[in-house]
Amino acid sequence: MIDIENQVYTKISTALTTKYGDNVINLTSVYQNIPPKFPSVSVIQEDNSIDRKGTDSNNFEYQDDLLFEVNVYVNNIASKKALCKEIFAIVSDSFVELGFERTLARPIPNEDESIYRMIGRFVAKVDKNLKISRR
Repeated sequence: MIDIENQVYTKISTALTTKYGDNVINLTSVYQNIPPKFPSVSVIQEDNSIDRKGTDSNNFEYQDDLLFEVNVYVNNIASKKALCKEIFAIVSDSFVELGFERTLARPIPNEDESIYRMIGRFVAKVDKNLKISRR
């Protein structure tokens, strides 16, 4: 398996810290239905599968297909929708800078209606040299 989850997480963490400062946004790599702190961002690697065209006769992986899902949560402020979209844009730009393609970006209902939530999905291919490219 070609794994770049840490590089992706670090890129997003750096971008969010640059904009908002340390410890302002709760960033995690696991799903949380209701985050312990707001605003919150989850960046989850949902899939890392072998690109069959990217293997040799010994099944050595030269290229994998990646799918990351992002959830952004903001609550209890008058401008929660605007802040959620602003945070999502920073995360989305980080993925695009890495070489990912965004396949989904939309608001999604949350169990707690005081929380504004956006979801996004990002896809890419990564090769054995950790080069990221769009599908």
